Amino acid sequence: MDNFDRLLRNENMWFKAAVLVAFFVFAMVIIGTIISLGNAINAEQRGQSIDVVYKLGLIGAGLITFCTVAWRGLIATQQSEMQRLQIDKLSQQIAATEENNLATLLQKGAELIDEEKLGQVAAGIATLQAVATAKNAKFSVEAMNLLADYIQNNHHAKHEGVHFHSARKALEAGNNLGRVAERTVFFEADETADETDTWHSITGVQLARYKGGYAFSGLFDSGKPTLGRQQFNGVTFMDGSMDVHARHFACIFRNIDVQTIKTMKWSRNRFVDCNFSGTSVEPMASVTDIRAGNNWYDVKNPPNGDHSFEWGKYLLPVTEAE
Repeated sequence: MDNFDRLLRNENMWFKAAVLVAFFVFAMVIIGTIISLGNAINAEQRGQSIDVVYKLGLIGAGLITFCTVAWRGLIATQQSEMQRLQIDKLSQQIAATEENNLATLLQKGAELIDEEKLGQVAAGIATLQAVATAKNAKFSVEAMNLLADYIQNNHHAKHEGVHFHSARKALEAGNNLGRVAERTVFFEADETADETDTWHSITGVQLARYKGGYAFSGLFDSGKPTLGRQQFNGVTFMDGSMDVHARHFACIFRNIDVQTIKTMKWSRNRFVDCNFSGTSVEPMASVTDIRAGNNWYDVKNPPNGDHSFEWGKYLLPVTEAE
């Protein structure tokens, strides 16, 4: 069956068939005409014989047409397949060229980002971002690794400077495309850190760990897609609203509207001047008396919306009039 199928798909076979059919039809018509004219007794018989030869000729012409149509169709299919193969080959060549260009950019970016001149560092970060966010993602992880290494080596104690923010945004751009560096970064505030030296959210890495220092809650809100890749130890969060998770340990929350507490022990962190109105609390959480820190809730909107629980033993109750 396979051999027969290949035979039917052979355009040369249909061309030869069309030529042979044409030859036999031509011969048949000539011979049939001669015989009809020679044997006919009268004009009526001669007309009937010629009519038969004419109809046989039409059948032959139909066969020739069928063979030529099949031949042309196979030729068109073959040409289309050749064009597809040429396009695929060209696409592979273009992809190979793009990969070579990206490899060159990666190497150049790695060299520039390690320079001492500020302009060269900026060019290196921009180059690595181009590789990290390129449509061809073959070298994106390597580029993001270099960006994460730059931040770790140069900004482990303070998140400041134009180059830091450029590298952070480059990692974020890669993260937005679903690309993540193969790095864990660790930041620890030095003794001189104050409220003006705040941490920033680093995305696009396996894990970002922060120790000590300060942070504005808005930079680490629960809407960040990679918040689960961050851990905090002894960090002071200031102002705004946010969720408190198990990844917060020995942290201080100051003047925060607490949206959710997803930790079983409140005592693992410290709260100061925080609003717990309508806060979602884990059902089995170990609630601690934190009234001394001036933490409060609206009596009309207690945590979990639970008016039956004695929240006044743990938080300062206030009313709208207050």
